[in-house]
Amino acid sequence: MSEEAVPAELYIAPFEATSRALKALIRRDALNQENHGDQIEIRFDVPDQDFINSLPEFPVVNVYLTSFSENTTRRQSEPFQLKSTDKPAGRGTIVRRPKYIDLFYMVSVWSRSQEERALTEQYLLSRLLQSLGKHEVVPEELMIAENYLYGVTMLQMLSDDDRRSQGEFWNALGSAPRPALNLQLTVPVPVHEPEDTPIVLDINRHLRDYDTLMHDETPPTPQTKALAGQVALNGLDYQNFSVQAVRTSDLSIEQRTLNPIGLYAFNVLEPGEYMIRLMNNTTGSAIQTGYATVQRNSEGEFETQEVDFSTL
Repeated sequence: MSEEAVPAELYIAPFEATSRALKALIRRDALNQENHGDQIEIRFDVPDQDFINSLPEFPVVNVYLTSFSENTTRRQSEPFQLKSTDKPAGRGTIVRRPKYIDLFYMVSVWSRSQEERALTEQYLLSRLLQSLGKHEVVPEELMIAENYLYGVTMLQMLSDDDRRSQGEFWNALGSAPRPALNLQLTVPVPVHEPEDTPIVLDINRHLRDYDTLMHDETPPTPQTKALAGQVALNGLDYQNFSVQAVRTSDLSIEQRTLNPIGLYAFNVLEPGEYMIRLMNNTTGSAIQTGYATVQRNSEGEFETQEVDFSTL
């Protein structure tokens, strides 16, 4: 695909953008640290016999997209977001929230060297594990570099739960089973165009009681919130849970407790991309994760982002 004459706002090829960002991440954090790392190729090919026959002298890192599916756990309860308003005209721009798509990658290393080939492959796999394992999201600047501006891309490593199916996969490609890293990247994919529409509902109608219900460090304010939502727990005590907003650019953390009916709100956050975590205060671990893009409108007011959680 040509990289010129493609405006950022029209670039909606999420799979390609995510794969290119992943390639840049591997190059930056793993291979550039190695001797002759610039001579190690990164490919996206099907690792079949033709691929094996084409291997060069130096090792190859192969990043193969095996499948994808919608991540239904990240569906928002409110499918619309009010992006901008023209109050005198009584109109606004409504943006439907994106679909969240899980991309599943199998990352393997291939070498034609006759001297300690297996150890070379194992070494590079361990370096990939160390480099990718420290990231919970694909760095924002790498996605922006690919002109993909639709939000955070989550990154996590998966366990190899079905070794038999892995063996069948390699056998179908005409290769002996080999170790590989299994990655899942969750990317927001815009599927609807923004819509100009009359404003018939107050976008903050369900936040009207937040200021009277919140009992933590969030001070009351008549202004719109930067981020808000509700947590539905299956018979659990709301006092044992809280919500974190982790800014992906610098990993700074803001945290709020839940009120007696599971509401939370962040009155003010710095604009940017955030990972939103539902935290178990007893164990200190995150049990669910979402994302939000905090921003202000042309009048300087926050466009309230909503992230809800449920354990029902």
